[in-house]
Amino acid sequence: MDSITTLYINSKNANVANISNFNYELVNGINDCEAFYVKSVTIPYSEFVTIPVPASGVGNATFNLYTGIGPGDTVSLVPGNYTALQAALLLQNAINTAVGNSDNTVTYNANTYKFTITQGLQQFQLRWLSTSNNLPGQSVNYTFGFTGDTAVPGSGDQVSNIAANMNGNSQNYYIRSRALSLGGCYSYFQNQKDNIIYQVPINVGTGGVLVHQDQNASWIYLSNSNISTVDLALIDDFGNYVNTQGLNWTIAIAIKNKN
Repeated sequence: MDSITTLYINSKNANVANISNFNYELVNGINDCEAFYVKSVTIPYSEFVTIPVPASGVGNATFNLYTGIGPGDTVSLVPGNYTALQAALLLQNAINTAVGNSDNTVTYNANTYKFTITQGLQQFQLRWLSTSNNLPGQSVNYTFGFTGDTAVPGSGDQVSNIAANMNGNSQNYYIRSRALSLGGCYSYFQNQKDNIIYQVPINVGTGGVLVHQDQNASWIYLSNSNISTVDLALIDDFGNYVNTQGLNWTIAIAIKNKN
């Protein structure tokens, strides 16, 4: 007769800075594993914007600001997770630094998920396509909701033409685990969503807690029968690591052992 072991994992035991991407070491390991399913997940919910790391893997995310004179200036943004208001201020300060004044403003509309760049005396064009990150859908322009370069200098305010690529307009969270997905878990269409073991629909507002239990969960069979480490990543619809603002999340995983 098969026996069932339940793993209760809390991200506070991650021992790494990014509690949305960590390895959980099993003290004694679990041998002769046959299958698993996710019993429950608890995740605090908050909105954030991710400034992507450059394609080179190092340095700041950069793009060109063109005023109509010369080759243009470089706008530099420090990669990381920010609230929408923090991201607006970050972009505003970076633009003002690039043009050498302080009369440009960046604001965020929580209803449309769009940013507005209000230009001051010095008019400019943001040449997003000169971005330092060329990964499709992950370049810094998508972070702020721009699919291409903004209008030429003198065209006035610049408003995101699509919803900003932020956690706040994700419809679901996903839990990824390569260790557990070796037995044929389903994958999503984007590469960064391979090895997904669980989907959590977002059904609470900012500041709420997602508590999800799949009443119809079925066993997912494993090809790796001995498990000593479970790697876990919590990502959003865009493949970004979820920023829980320092709050821990938990997952309970049932594992069936062969006898």
